[in-house]
Amino acid sequence: MTLTAKSNATAKSKKVVLQAHATGTPWKTRSTRTIAAKTTSTTFRLVPPSAAVAYRVVVSTNVGSKTRKATSKTVVLQWKKPALSLTSAPKKFLAGKKITVTGTAVRTPATTKLRLQRKVGSRWTTVKTVTTKKANSPFTLAWTTPKTSSSLTLRVVTVKKSHAPAATSATWKTTKGNAVSISSSLSRTTFLKGQKTSIKGTATRVGKKAKVVLQEKHGSTWKNVTSNRTTSTARAYAFSVTEKAGNHTFRVVAPETKKTVQGVSAQRTLKHASCTAASTPSALSVFFTDSAHLNGSGVSTNLARVICATAPKATVSVSLYILRDQDSQAKRILDALRYVHAELGVKVRFILETTHGGTPVSVANAVRSFASVTTCDQGCTNTGKVGAHEHDKLLAISDMRWKSRTDPVVVLGSANWSNRQLNEYWQSATMFYDDATMYRDQVQKFDRMRTCGAGQCSSIKTVGSRSWVKSSAGNWGIAGDPVLTASGGSGASYQFFPSVTGTDDMVKDLRAITCRPGGTIRVGMYLTTPHRAKKIGTELGRLRKEGCDVKLLVGQGSSTPTPSSRSMPSPTTQVSHLSASASCTSSSRSSKVSRAAARAGRPSSSTAPRTGRRRGS
Repeated sequence: MTLTAKSNATAKSKKVVLQAHATGTPWKTRSTRTIAAKTTSTTFRLVPPSAAVAYRVVVSTNVGSKTRKATSKTVVLQWKKPALSLTSAPKKFLAGKKITVTGTAVRTPATTKLRLQRKVGSRWTTVKTVTTKKANSPFTLAWTTPKTSSSLTLRVVTVKKSHAPAATSATWKTTKGNAVSISSSLSRTTFLKGQKTSIKGTATRVGKKAKVVLQEKHGSTWKNVTSNRTTSTARAYAFSVTEKAGNHTFRVVAPETKKTVQGVSAQRTLKHASCTAASTPSALSVFFTDSAHLNGSGVSTNLARVICATAPKATVSVSLYILRDQDSQAKRILDALRYVHAELGVKVRFILETTHGGTPVSVANAVRSFASVTTCDQGCTNTGKVGAHEHDKLLAISDMRWKSRTDPVVVLGSANWSNRQLNEYWQSATMFYDDATMYRDQVQKFDRMRTCGAGQCSSIKTVGSRSWVKSSAGNWGIAGDPVLTASGGSGASYQFFPSVTGTDDMVKDLRAITCRPGGTIRVGMYLTTPHRAKKIGTELGRLRKEGCDVKLLVGQGSSTPTPSSRSMPSPTTQVSHLSASASCTSSSRSSKVSRAAARAGRPSSSTAPRTGRRRGS
């Protein structure tokens, strides 16, 4: 502590004396110093006294041959008596187990020693000592009780320091009690902003409707969050918390009673979910599964990371035939969608087929917890009811975080979202980045399917400059089945099916391709029908004769029968129609990919890039 003396004297120098005396004793000099004439104040540093001490300052100045003295008012100083405030002093204990005493050492200096003492007979015995690091410090004293004791009398004391007197807490008695066991579990280990998490468990050896307290850890301190009562029979309890950010550690406490000691559950940590975003891609990217190792993460992980890079407030549109929300591969993607919806305010929309072995209605309803869902009955745009399917595998995102301006993404894939589809089948997904035209066309088709899924197909009149018509088979589409072209540099063109003209677009496109020697064509498909296979095989045979290297990969054991060896038999099966004009390989796991590629021609499929030359060009 400090004491400052001020003087208005104007002599060349001044002698300043600090004097002190305790009650009943004479004044004694504690400190003397000389200060310059222009100095008007000086400060004395004092050690706080444990008892009351009076202080005064005497200033002496020489004026000519005379000495003048001035005496200050008397100031009485004393260290205020310390105190021990106990916040936890257990009144029940388990023999041979730890008890914990907590509190605050009020008005104590740093490095004060505190002792937990037990009364044995008429004497106090120290059983535990701790030293504070700061003044007015909180403290914790943990001590393992004797195994043979049935009751204990305890107190906490501070050790006297030269300038601070000792302090003693109130004495309390603690007796042997019954143990309480508390189980606890979290409904989830990671949470999204605004998502509720349940904390449930049971408490044994407690009374009916016993009080339990939920506590959260802040630094090294546990703070009460809320309290509840256990059920009368099962002694079960439940809490619910809703967090916004950060990680949180909880425990449940059953306060001590007249018969039981305090019960404390294990700690449970709830972590804020994270989402690993993909880095900025090129204009065209392709992801693959690894069926040989039953690993679909090549598609599911990349899709999840792309979703995690979605810009705040963007819109994500998903179209699928099969979705299995409890499968691990699908959960990886769905968790990413839940994250961007909850954390970034992203709007998520689904179109799902719920017939013909598609997505169960229960799964569609579960997805509605974070997305708007349109379900199709045998294909959204179909009215013929002849076994149609909503067979798209589309992921379209309106805006990403990779550029400061709007930069959409479209992913067209072969795989539905399930473990079987992503682990057991050879699958691929092609991502078109920053292609506004591709995104517009795909999302407009998505919106048309939503309209049709609501039974309002006939309300659509035109798509751009073309009419919206219904075919004789009962399905709706764009008049003329136009080929649309992307604008993002991928060179891709695409058509939407089913056809309303009845024209086989694949055959039409193959007829527009010419080959030069050395050109290559690759076809991978899951299945085909005899009539279509014959037409496609005829065109592939022509291209092979023109000099193209034509190879096919088809599924074995699917609806497409495959030849038994690489030497192609006469065309007696669906695949034979294809293999008669090309080298053909069968796969033990079916691929959902259908694509053609030609260096010297113009390949054609619903999603693949189309480059090269047409006949006559």
